[in-house]
Amino acid sequence: MRHIAPLYFAIAASTAQADVAEYIHYEFGIRVLSNGVATNGVGGDLEGLSVGTEGVFSLDVNPDGSIYQSDDPDYFQAYQVLDLRIQIGAITSGANPGAYPSGASWLTGLWVENDKVVGGSELSDSIAMIPGFANPELGFSAFGIFQRVPIGQDADMLSSLALPLTVDAALITSPIDMTITSPRDGASKVAFDVFSVEVTYIPSPVAGNLLVLAGLAATRRRR
Repeated sequence: MRHIAPLYFAIAASTAQADVAEYIHYEFGIRVLSNGVATNGVGGDLEGLSVGTEGVFSLDVNPDGSIYQSDDPDYFQAYQVLDLRIQIGAITSGANPGAYPSGASWLTGLWVENDKVVGGSELSDSIAMIPGFANPELGFSAFGIFQRVPIGQDADMLSSLALPLTVDAALITSPIDMTITSPRDGASKVAFDVFSVEVTYIPSPVAGNLLVLAGLAATRRRR
Protein backbone atom coordinates (compact mmCIF):
# COMPACT_ATOMS: atom_id res chain seq x y z
CA MET A 1 0.00 0.00 0.00
CA ARG A 2 1.33 3.46 -0.85
CA HIS A 3 1.17 6.32 1.63
CA ILE A 4 0.71 9.91 0.44
CA ALA A 5 1.29 12.92 2.62
CA PRO A 6 1.69 16.62 1.78
CA LEU A 7 4.87 18.23 3.08
CA TYR A 8 5.11 21.92 3.97
CA PHE A 9 8.29 23.64 5.14
CA ALA A 10 10.41 26.77 4.70
CA ILE A 11 13.85 26.77 3.19
CA ALA A 12 16.32 29.54 2.40
CA ALA A 13 17.59 29.93 -1.15
CA SER A 14 21.26 28.95 -1.47
CA THR A 15 23.98 31.08 -3.05
CA ALA A 16 24.08 28.76 -6.09
CA GLN A 17 20.47 29.65 -6.90
CA ALA A 18 20.71 33.36 -6.02
CA ASP A 19 20.62 34.47 -9.66
CA VAL A 20 17.63 32.27 -10.58
CA ALA A 21 14.14 33.72 -10.13
CA GLU A 22 12.74 30.41 -8.96
CA TYR A 23 13.74 26.78 -8.81
CA ILE A 24 12.31 23.38 -7.99
CA HIS A 25 13.90 21.11 -5.41
CA TYR A 26 13.49 17.35 -5.84
CA GLU A 27 14.30 14.75 -3.20
CA PHE A 28 14.26 11.17 -4.45
CA GLY A 29 14.28 8.46 -1.80
CA ILE A 30 16.66 5.81 -3.16
CA ARG A 31 17.26 2.21 -2.06
CA VAL A 32 20.01 -0.25 -2.99
CA LEU A 33 18.70 -3.08 -5.19
CA SER A 34 22.02 -4.81 -5.92
CA ASN A 35 25.72 -4.18 -5.41
CA GLY A 36 28.07 -5.55 -8.05
CA VAL A 37 30.96 -3.66 -6.44
CA ALA A 38 30.67 -5.81 -3.31
CA THR A 39 30.14 -8.96 -5.36
CA ASN A 40 33.24 -8.34 -7.47
CA GLY A 41 35.42 -7.32 -4.53
CA VAL A 42 36.44 -4.05 -6.16
CA GLY A 43 36.55 -2.22 -2.83
CA GLY A 44 36.04 1.44 -2.05
CA ASP A 45 33.14 3.34 -0.55
CA LEU A 46 30.48 1.76 -2.77
CA GLU A 47 31.36 -1.73 -1.52
CA GLY A 48 29.79 -0.99 1.88
CA LEU A 49 26.28 -0.32 0.53
CA SER A 50 24.24 -3.37 1.46
CA VAL A 51 21.03 -4.27 -0.37
CA GLY A 52 18.09 -2.40 1.17
CA THR A 53 20.13 0.61 2.35
CA GLU A 54 18.10 3.80 1.89
CA GLY A 55 19.23 7.34 1.14
CA VAL A 56 18.37 10.55 -0.72
CA PHE A 57 19.33 11.93 -4.13
CA SER A 58 18.38 15.61 -4.46
CA LEU A 59 18.31 18.11 -7.32
CA ASP A 60 17.74 21.84 -7.72
CA VAL A 61 16.35 22.53 -11.21
CA ASN A 62 15.59 25.75 -13.08
CA PRO A 63 12.01 25.50 -14.45
CA ASP A 64 12.76 27.85 -17.37
CA GLY A 65 12.23 25.69 -20.45
CA SER A 66 13.71 28.27 -22.84
CA ILE A 67 17.34 27.53 -21.90
CA TYR A 68 17.50 24.34 -23.97
CA GLN A 69 15.69 24.21 -27.29
CA SER A 70 14.08 20.84 -27.95
CA ASP A 71 14.22 19.03 -31.30
CA ASP A 72 11.06 17.19 -30.27
CA PRO A 73 8.99 19.88 -28.48
CA ASP A 74 5.80 17.81 -28.33
CA TYR A 75 7.37 15.03 -26.29
CA PHE A 76 10.79 16.10 -24.90
CA GLN A 77 12.22 19.03 -22.92
CA ALA A 78 15.48 19.52 -21.00
CA TYR A 79 15.99 21.80 -17.98
CA GLN A 80 19.04 23.37 -16.37
CA VAL A 81 20.26 21.56 -13.25
CA LEU A 82 21.56 24.06 -10.68
CA ASP A 83 22.94 21.71 -8.04
CA LEU A 84 22.71 18.14 -6.75
CA ARG A 85 23.58 15.98 -3.76
CA ILE A 86 23.50 12.35 -2.68
CA GLN A 87 23.53 10.77 0.79
CA ILE A 88 23.29 7.02 1.29
CA GLY A 89 24.97 4.88 3.93
CA ALA A 90 28.40 6.38 4.67
CA ILE A 91 28.51 8.14 1.30
CA THR A 92 27.79 11.85 0.98
CA SER A 93 28.61 13.92 -2.10
CA GLY A 94 27.75 17.20 -3.69
CA ALA A 95 28.09 18.11 -7.34
CA ASN A 96 31.23 17.84 -9.40
CA PRO A 97 32.83 21.33 -9.13
CA GLY A 98 32.12 23.47 -12.17
CA ALA A 99 29.54 21.06 -13.62
CA TYR A 100 26.51 22.96 -12.32
CA PRO A 101 24.62 25.05 -13.20
CA SER A 102 24.58 22.72 -16.18
CA GLY A 103 26.14 23.98 -19.37
CA ALA A 104 25.10 24.81 -22.91
CA SER A 105 24.22 21.27 -23.96
CA TRP A 106 20.90 19.70 -22.93
CA LEU A 107 22.88 16.52 -22.22
CA THR A 108 23.99 18.05 -18.90
CA GLY A 109 20.44 18.93 -17.84
CA LEU A 110 17.38 17.10 -16.54
CA TRP A 111 15.34 15.48 -19.31
CA VAL A 112 11.55 15.22 -19.26
CA GLU A 113 9.49 13.12 -21.70
CA ASN A 114 5.70 13.05 -21.74
CA ASP A 115 3.59 10.50 -23.65
CA LYS A 116 6.55 9.44 -25.78
CA VAL A 117 5.87 6.38 -27.94
CA VAL A 118 8.40 3.65 -27.14
CA GLY A 119 8.86 0.54 -29.24
CA GLY A 120 5.72 1.30 -31.18
CA SER A 121 3.52 -0.19 -28.46
CA GLU A 122 3.96 1.80 -25.24
CA LEU A 123 3.58 5.36 -23.97
CA SER A 124 6.30 6.61 -21.64
CA ASP A 125 6.54 9.43 -19.09
CA SER A 126 10.11 9.86 -17.84
CA ILE A 127 12.56 12.03 -15.91
CA ALA A 128 16.29 11.37 -16.41
CA MET A 129 19.80 12.80 -16.21
CA ILE A 130 23.49 11.91 -15.94
CA PRO A 131 24.60 13.16 -12.48
CA GLY A 132 28.15 14.34 -11.90
CA PHE A 133 29.30 13.77 -8.31
CA ALA A 134 32.32 15.34 -6.60
CA ASN A 135 33.20 12.20 -4.62
CA PRO A 136 35.94 10.43 -6.64
CA GLU A 137 34.58 7.06 -5.47
CA LEU A 138 31.40 7.69 -7.48
CA GLY A 139 32.07 7.03 -11.15
CA PHE A 140 29.75 7.31 -14.15
CA SER A 141 26.17 7.58 -12.90
CA ALA A 142 22.79 7.43 -14.59
CA PHE A 143 19.40 8.40 -13.18
CA GLY A 144 16.01 7.79 -14.77
CA ILE A 145 12.47 7.05 -13.62
CA PHE A 146 9.69 6.20 -16.02
CA GLN A 147 6.13 4.98 -16.27
CA ARG A 148 5.31 2.92 -19.36
CA VAL A 149 1.84 1.74 -20.30
CA PRO A 150 0.37 0.12 -23.43
CA ILE A 151 -0.85 2.54 -26.10
CA GLY A 152 -4.52 3.13 -25.39
CA GLN A 153 -3.91 3.63 -21.67
CA ASP A 154 -2.85 6.88 -19.98
CA ALA A 155 0.70 7.42 -18.75
CA ASP A 156 -0.02 9.80 -15.88
CA MET A 157 3.24 10.10 -13.94
CA LEU A 158 3.57 13.42 -15.83
CA SER A 159 0.84 15.61 -17.29
CA SER A 160 3.00 17.81 -19.54
CA LEU A 161 6.61 18.70 -20.38
CA ALA A 162 6.72 21.30 -17.56
CA LEU A 163 8.79 20.34 -14.52
CA PRO A 164 6.33 18.46 -12.31
CA LEU A 165 5.35 19.84 -8.90
CA THR A 166 4.09 16.39 -7.90
CA VAL A 167 5.43 12.94 -8.74
CA ASP A 168 3.61 9.84 -7.54
CA ALA A 169 6.36 7.27 -6.97
CA ALA A 170 3.78 4.47 -7.00
CA LEU A 171 3.43 5.02 -10.77
CA ILE A 172 7.11 4.35 -11.52
CA THR A 173 7.55 1.15 -13.52
CA SER A 174 11.29 1.29 -14.30
CA PRO A 175 12.96 -1.77 -12.69
CA ILE A 176 16.21 0.12 -11.98
CA ASP A 177 16.10 3.89 -11.44
CA MET A 178 19.74 4.78 -10.80
CA THR A 179 23.18 3.22 -11.22
CA ILE A 180 26.57 4.33 -9.93
CA THR A 181 29.69 2.74 -11.39
CA SER A 182 32.87 2.19 -9.40
CA PRO A 183 35.77 4.12 -10.96
CA ARG A 184 38.09 1.43 -9.58
CA ASP A 185 37.28 -0.93 -12.43
CA GLY A 186 34.88 1.18 -14.51
CA ALA A 187 32.35 -1.64 -14.76
CA SER A 188 31.01 -2.76 -11.37
CA LYS A 189 27.78 -0.97 -10.48
CA VAL A 190 25.43 -0.33 -7.59
CA ALA A 191 21.77 -0.30 -8.69
CA PHE A 192 19.02 1.65 -6.92
CA ASP A 193 15.27 2.09 -7.10
CA VAL A 194 13.33 5.24 -6.20
CA PHE A 195 10.72 4.63 -3.52
CA SER A 196 9.57 8.19 -2.78
CA VAL A 197 9.61 11.65 -4.33
CA GLU A 198 9.22 15.02 -2.60
CA VAL A 199 8.95 18.19 -4.66
CA THR A 200 9.37 21.74 -3.35
CA TYR A 201 8.80 24.89 -5.40
CA ILE A 202 11.04 27.76 -4.23
CA PRO A 203 10.24 31.25 -5.59
CA SER A 204 12.67 34.14 -5.75
CA PRO A 205 13.68 35.24 -2.24
CA VAL A 206 11.74 38.14 -0.74
CA ALA A 207 13.11 39.80 2.39
CA GLY A 208 11.32 38.51 5.45
CA ASN A 209 8.99 36.25 3.51
CA LEU A 210 9.69 33.03 1.62
CA LEU A 211 6.75 30.91 0.62
CA VAL A 212 7.51 27.29 -0.08
CA LEU A 213 5.00 24.99 -1.66
CA ALA A 214 5.80 21.32 -1.38
CA GLY A 215 4.67 18.63 -3.72
CA LEU A 216 3.31 15.18 -3.16
CA ALA A 217 5.40 12.64 -1.30
CA ALA A 218 4.31 9.18 -2.38
CA THR A 219 5.84 5.93 -1.20
CA ARG A 220 6.47 3.24 -3.75
CA ARG A 221 5.89 -0.37 -2.85
CA ARG A 222 9.04 -2.45 -2.50
CA ARG A 223 9.42 -4.79 -5.46
